Amino acid sequence: MEKMKIFIKVVSTGVFFGCVVNNSDTIYMIKSIIEEKERITPNHQMIVFNGIILEDHRTLASYSIEKFSMLYVAFKHKEITSLSVGNETEHVKSNQGGNEVHISVLDFVGKNILKVNTTNNIELLKAMVESKTQISRKEQKMFFYSTHEVVQLEDGRTLDSYGIKENSQLRMLAPYLKIFIKMPQVRNSFQLDLYSFLTVHDVKKKIWDKMGIAEDKQTLIYSGRSLDDDKTLATYSLQNNSVLHAFFGFKDGSQELKLFIHDKRNEVTFQLMVQKWYSVLNIKTLIESMVEIPIGLQELNYLQENLKTWKTLTHYNIECNSTLYLSVHGHPIQIFIKEPQVKGSDNNIIMLEVKNSDTIDEIIAMIPQEYMISGGIFDPYCLFLGETRLKNELTLAHYDIASGMFLQLERSIQVNVGIPSGEVITVDLKPMDLIDTVKEKIEDLCGIPWQLQTLTYLGDEVDKLYTLEDYELHLGSLWNLRWQFGGNYWSFFWPTYGV
Repeated sequence: MEKMKIFIKVVSTGVFFGCVVNNSDTIYMIKSIIEEKERITPNHQMIVFNGIILEDHRTLASYSIEKFSMLYVAFKHKEITSLSVGNETEHVKSNQGGNEVHISVLDFVGKNILKVNTTNNIELLKAMVESKTQISRKEQKMFFYSTHEVVQLEDGRTLDSYGIKENSQLRMLAPYLKIFIKMPQVRNSFQLDLYSFLTVHDVKKKIWDKMGIAEDKQTLIYSGRSLDDDKTLATYSLQNNSVLHAFFGFKDGSQELKLFIHDKRNEVTFQLMVQKWYSVLNIKTLIESMVEIPIGLQELNYLQENLKTWKTLTHYNIECNSTLYLSVHGHPIQIFIKEPQVKGSDNNIIMLEVKNSDTIDEIIAMIPQEYMISGGIFDPYCLFLGETRLKNELTLAHYDIASGMFLQLERSIQVNVGIPSGEVITVDLKPMDLIDTVKEKIEDLCGIPWQLQTLTYLGDEVDKLYTLEDYELHLGSLWNLRWQFGGNYWSFFWPTYGV
């Protein structure tokens, strides 16, 4: 018998409290505690943990409920005549009515498989999801792809009223973080879709899945500091589109050292916490993360010696409280610019001799005017690297652009998109993007499945076989196109059109 503290959350009211229990206590005993505090009789309670509705006669220990676990309490409404309980796996007909089935709830972070009864209502389903993912039911939006339409599920209705059955798939939208992982050692960057309550170790597991680098060899950096495995992303105030820098190596267990970096441009000195096994590239990664000077522009000197990126602090005998001197230099590179895409014609390509310290604005100014196609449009030209629009104020080095790389010159087309968290995200598009491509880009950036999106013109859904440029030429502008989701409508707000 072991005493421990657990937490109880009443789903419908949001009431939250802790209580001390024994791991040998039964679920019915927990319901009695809840009755004393909230005046909800045990026969009207459903207790959910890790996506399972718990059976009265079983103990906390039998469900592996440990100290500080969270249990969720939902009301047993009169119209719910049967519940899925326990963790049995067979698909059966309940003797109280309804079918016990397995369904999948997908979001952009993963998939949860739940055992439910078709007479359960959506509010209970959201409580089960909350118990597995920690996403408040109030932040969950559930959708079901039925035969002919996509419907948003209402809390008071039952699963069977929507025709949800064995192996049905639901899509959940909820606020999440799109985090970019940058790994300078292997010149690779990728994105992860995460929730703010996940730990740093959870992120390392996902990097292991994607890159095959063991968790204990990884160091994650944000804002110039290494992150602790047991802390959550929320602890570090990560926002949507934040960048985590990652490097890896054989950690020697040495203590952290304080290192000073003197920026010779503005005579400012700042400090970093490092370890002796760090390479010079790792130090440059910390600097990029902290003060946003791209690695490709940094030069570090110690005792008047230029430090090589692949060598370690130990190699240079750099000790605690040492000062490294930082200077910023651009390097000449040769890049290629493809002119704007035009249907049915080949793209001309021009070569430019530039520096990696040049900004995107400066690169655009170097491009001959004959490559700029206006057609009645005030030309907000931009450059794309693949499908990524390059920000005008940033340098080529910010994007790790090296000699021999190709950039695409395009007119800027943008649409604002409202996402479930309430944030508005600007999506950059190309004139030659098909309607389906537009939806895919919005799904990738905003987490809204393409099946839930609608693009309309004067109320009618547009043909997915045409491009934005096709509609622009046919309609005279894109102003009358509307992007729709969840009852919200957004217009394409760029480019602007001449009279």
